[in-house]
Amino acid sequence: MPAPPTCGPMRPLAIASHEAYYGGWDAGVPIRQAKHRGPWTTLAGLATAALCLVLLLCVRAGASTTTSLAGLVPFTSTVASQPMVTSANQASQPMSRVLRRRDALFLAPTATAAAFSLFRPKPVLAAPPPELQYSLSWITENVQSTDFDLENYGSMRDDEDRTGKFYKAIERRMKGKEGKLVVLDVGTGPFALLAIAAARAGAKKVYAIEATPEIAVQARKAIDEAGFSKVIEVLVGYSTEITLPEKVDLLVGEIIGSVASEESVYGTIRDAQARFMKEPSNPKSYIPQRVQTLVAPVSWPFHYMVAAEGREAAGLASGEGPIRLNCREETVALMADAQTLEDFAYSDPNLPQGHWEAPPLSFQVSGKRISENTRRYIDVLFGAGASVNEKDVASSVATGFSGMAMWPKLILDEEDADLVVDARGPGGAPQKSHWQTVLALMPDKPLPLRPGATIEVRGTPAPKSIRVHM
Repeated sequence: MPAPPTCGPMRPLAIASHEAYYGGWDAGVPIRQAKHRGPWTTLAGLATAALCLVLLLCVRAGASTTTSLAGLVPFTSTVASQPMVTSANQASQPMSRVLRRRDALFLAPTATAAAFSLFRPKPVLAAPPPELQYSLSWITENVQSTDFDLENYGSMRDDEDRTGKFYKAIERRMKGKEGKLVVLDVGTGPFALLAIAAARAGAKKVYAIEATPEIAVQARKAIDEAGFSKVIEVLVGYSTEITLPEKVDLLVGEIIGSVASEESVYGTIRDAQARFMKEPSNPKSYIPQRVQTLVAPVSWPFHYMVAAEGREAAGLASGEGPIRLNCREETVALMADAQTLEDFAYSDPNLPQGHWEAPPLSFQVSGKRISENTRRYIDVLFGAGASVNEKDVASSVATGFSGMAMWPKLILDEEDADLVVDARGPGGAPQKSHWQTVLALMPDKPLPLRPGATIEVRGTPAPKSIRVHM
């Protein structure tokens, strides 16, 4: 048997979003084929790629290999580690933009052609299944560098599922207590949507905190136009640096990123518990009450284009960072049911200090999903009248593991199943959302997996980052 390929060099990579993060990420995925007759028996041609800050690829086939996870140093001596992005040098790191749905659909013919011509798997004789190990990490931006433009805020406002359910949750929480409750809106934005909703529902007083002075001016204008300038007071600054004149009964705030905790929600809520809340351990003191990050292994046809032509060809402004896709993007297809990677309640007195610990997760590639994804790819990429060859390509694409997709889920009221906001639809289906699906590409090109293959993910906290590994 050929010797396993060596690990490629690690490269520093930058965050790929306008959103700010709190802490950082690593991710690791071992993949075990359920049957000995795997689609590829030798992975000597599988190169490694650095995605986010560090992407480590190690192949274990037959003989045992080891990896030092503490320092993300592979078992070979050929890897030259480079510095991670820090607060001192992260400003120089290139940023990549969100790949929108129209971009992805425009690129469909080229991506599928690349999939067919370059990376189409070939059947081989039975052999012991290899185990692949991946590690992924990136250092995040300082939360105070968060910069949303009006288009972003407009997207939040126009997210009917999100905004409508927030309104309903506020109304239900205020019902029967009109004129009695003091409310805090953290991150009110230029439209002061939730602050106005609380005032309209009968809040006695609303404190609306906004970090950006220019945005605060627009918020005051929106409040004046709504007729609530005597009820709502706008305070400029970060909530952790502001002192309120009184304790509040209810905190509302959508400060959740596409990976739930990436907008420093832990630190913000911990501070609010300590200084602002009358009943910090009461779940009814918060909207939302609980927030989650869901994760699932996915196939993505444009990964073939990334592998063949580089990330710029896939519509990214740089060759670095995780990819952020519109949640309506139909080509992101789950290969297994989503599981909860991150789960925390605003009322939890033991919220992590900027870190979270991912539980051990095990995914099994679903044959049913592969079949459904094949049909979807035929429809989305080729349309009616697809040829036999094109259907074959769609089938190959559906079995190609690209990486782990993540998105947020907000439980506004744990006693009302209707008041749940999921960035993606039931079963991880595509749907409209102002959040994005964060896709961390793991292998350098899609890795063919059979139904029944196992993908395992687990994580541990580390200073200023989270390591998720085997």
